[in-house]
Amino acid sequence: MKTSLFLLSICATLPALASNVDHLATVSNVSFTQNEQQDVIVSYDLANNGEPAFVTLDVLTNGVPLPVAAVQTLSGDVSTNLTHFIADGTGKQIVWKARTDWKGNLTSNATVVVSAHYTNHLEGVYLRVDVTGGTAASSWPHHFGSVDPDVSSTAFLWDELWLKCVPAGTFLMGSPESELGRNVNEVQHPVTMKSFFVGVTPVTRRQWKNMGGSIQSLSDEGELGSVPAGKIRYTYGSASNTRCDTILARLNAKTGFSGFALPTEAQWEYACRADTQSAFNDGSPCDPGETSSSYATSASLAELAWYQDNAGTSQPMQPVATKKPNAWGLYDFHGNCWEFCRDKQRTYPSTAEADPCGEIPVVGDKCVIRGGSKDTPASGCRSARRNVSGAIGATGSSATDNRETNGARFVFEF
Repeated sequence: MKTSLFLLSICATLPALASNVDHLATVSNVSFTQNEQQDVIVSYDLANNGEPAFVTLDVLTNGVPLPVAAVQTLSGDVSTNLTHFIADGTGKQIVWKARTDWKGNLTSNATVVVSAHYTNHLEGVYLRVDVTGGTAASSWPHHFGSVDPDVSSTAFLWDELWLKCVPAGTFLMGSPESELGRNVNEVQHPVTMKSFFVGVTPVTRRQWKNMGGSIQSLSDEGELGSVPAGKIRYTYGSASNTRCDTILARLNAKTGFSGFALPTEAQWEYACRADTQSAFNDGSPCDPGETSSSYATSASLAELAWYQDNAGTSQPMQPVATKKPNAWGLYDFHGNCWEFCRDKQRTYPSTAEADPCGEIPVVGDKCVIRGGSKDTPASGCRSARRNVSGAIGATGSSATDNRETNGARFVFEF
């Protein structure tokens, strides 16, 4: 349910304008007022067949969600954590302390979006984390919302981590025997997945730096701040701020959560595919007429990815979210950078699995990396393609798990 909002520097009563609703639970009769303290009070009715719902509030200006820090002080009938559900009924109220959160700002072009989801169907909900406070901040603010990001903005590319909840479901992991470029260790088998949040893009250089990470000899200025954080390590070694385990531990500590992690290989492929079973996640197979198992180019892949044919091996990685997303609104699974997964490579079974995770690597092991890179031919960027890092734990110039095109996409499990 959307309705217009005019934020004033003085006490004001604001008109209610009804609009559309497109979420699983029904929100109606939205209205709002602004009291003498300039608190914005949003009223609405919730119809969810007598069941509670997960309710989010987004505030937009010019169609773009306000920064996380601007919508922190919320109370009333709104879900501020994943165990806070709102009872079905009428006369619901959300209080947003706009004067506290968005102090000194004034707009006559704003929109409030109230969204409601069944408690066991949070797909489409975003978890946003503001990391601009860096390591000096005592905490990093977070916000649950339901409005898509402006993927060209520095707020999305630099300031905040955006993760999106993907639905539970079952998919075929691996590839059919007929798929060109297939590796012998891609045995196709059914896998059932729980719902989880996954990064809309790989972590960018500027996000990595904001979280206290360092990137060896790579600039994070200008446009380069929006490319994936490369030359990072899985874990272990003395250069701790180049390591995913260090950054993830900090992310959990600063948010007060415990669910941030690297994706399992199954989570990665499930989120990449987004209900497709083809070579690439737009539903397209290998290009018609292609016969080589190591084919280098693909017209359909060029719409989705920066890879060997359109990126150039001598060029740096490209900014994220500049190619088409998959059906779940997630970017850059193909090409640009190899993405670390949590587990070691294993032999796939031929029987069904549920939320599988292989062994966790230790020093000297190799972990799974997925997706291909800017240096990878088309056949190596397939949804099912499996690869491994170098031996993890190496330090100094001999490190083999921190090559330039090793990056990471985070998940949040709940």
